[in-house]
Amino acid sequence: MRRFPGIVAVLAIILGALVIPVAAQEMTKVRVGDIGIGGTSDHLRVAVGAGIFRKYGFDVENLLIESSSAVVQSLIAGELSFVQIGAAPVVAAVANGAELKIIAVPMNRFNFAMVSAPEIKTPQDLKGKILAISRIGSGDEFVTRETLRWWNLNPEKDVRLLQVGFTPARLAALISGQVHATLLSPLGAVEAKKIGLNVLADLTEMDIEYAHTALVTRSALIAEKRSFVERFLQAFVEGVKYFRSHPEEGIAYLRKFSKLPEDQLKAVYESIRKSMREEPVPTLGGIQTVIRGLRGEKDRTLDPNRVIDLSFFKGAVSK
Repeated sequence: MRRFPGIVAVLAIILGALVIPVAAQEMTKVRVGDIGIGGTSDHLRVAVGAGIFRKYGFDVENLLIESSSAVVQSLIAGELSFVQIGAAPVVAAVANGAELKIIAVPMNRFNFAMVSAPEIKTPQDLKGKILAISRIGSGDEFVTRETLRWWNLNPEKDVRLLQVGFTPARLAALISGQVHATLLSPLGAVEAKKIGLNVLADLTEMDIEYAHTALVTRSALIAEKRSFVERFLQAFVEGVKYFRSHPEEGIAYLRKFSKLPEDQLKAVYESIRKSMREEPVPTLGGIQTVIRGLRGEKDRTLDPNRVIDLSFFKGAVSK
């Protein structure tokens, strides 16, 4: 019994030796690109701010880039480790030989609203009009085209698509009358309605499976540093769940970019929350929608399994 304090002391030294290196572990710097505020990427920034990624050993540098096609090029060039964007430019890049993989899809439906000038009352009123997109090859261009087809309008013949740029530029073009309609995020749509523009359609109500928000990385990174990618994905999924279960933090983040009253901010947050899937498993259907919209006939034969990697989700089926 007299030896017991000595044993305790030895155990304390051993445990201390085990704990101190973990506590003092240097964070791994990770560069992550995305394009959205007020809809597609809020959960990522809220999770970073809440320290979710640091729990997994990551110091995340979250970069806002003007267009999804530019984000994809940065990923291919190795300037970013992960990106969170719509699937359209990713699928197009894979069809053209890029080795990229979608490893998670938090939103598998459109998460835009079509906002128009006040005189545009129905989708058919868009015929002969000008619609703003950020740039050719972007996710919003794809969704614009797919929505027009849903409304039985030909995006090649019935309207003119004009490259305008990031969301503020598209909204300014709409307000000035340079264009007649554009896609906006849920937050942007509420603010547009407040200044007299018309929310022509809430695209979240469309029954179209589409990988609206996807977490993407390079195939080479998965092959070379699988445990690194797996750990990041675990943090990402926890971040999605955190955002959905912490409305105060989500609304506080939206408040930074909007002067909307609290009840409208709560409505925007709830719309985003409802669109997000806690188990963000990629699906074939969400990718097949994108493949159908590719321009080249050969591209439209792309196997969706070339685009997604389900191996990080145990028991997941690509249905």
